[in-house]
Amino acid sequence: MSVLRRTFDRMITAREQEARRYVEAFIRNSDRDLLAGAGFDADKVKSKDAKYLPF
Repeated sequence: MSVLRRTFDRMITAREQEARRYVEAFIRNSDRDLLAGAGFDADKVKSKDAKYLPF
């Protein structure tokens, strides 16, 4: 692979991880009604370990 291709792939991977963190944070901070409406179990979602620490 070329250097440009590896750099591009790493940038995409970093953005995917960032987006995943934002989505997980949104889901964890949502109320029970919204989670139930989306098909999530609120107790399971809130009991997971937080992988993203903002500080």
